Amino acid sequence: MTLEEKVLDYVRSRRKGALQSDIWKKFDIDSRKCSRIITNLEQNGLVYKKSEVANGRRTYRILSRYGLLMANDMVSPCCGCTGECVPEYCVHLSGWLLKL
Repeated sequence: MTLEEKVLDYVRSRRKGALQSDIWKKFDIDSRKCSRIITNLEQNGLVYKKSEVANGRRTYRILSRYGLLMANDMVSPCCGCTGECVPEYCVHLSGWLLKL
């Protein structure tokens, strides 16, 4: 797993995203490298960032774009579904929910 994938997994694992300053500390990388990784993830449409002040310093909160639609790299089967099903009995949805 690449560092970029690890950072993305970390952001996705946190309900409220992660502060960029916490990411570079957690992965023991400098702020410039962290910024490049976040920029790549942002350009690929996987994350977005919001400006925030934490501990008196300006930083960014990194949030996953598809956190609620993804489960273990599997997109929710309801996205684009045209079937007229009852969610409680949908085999595809049940399988996806088990991966959450």
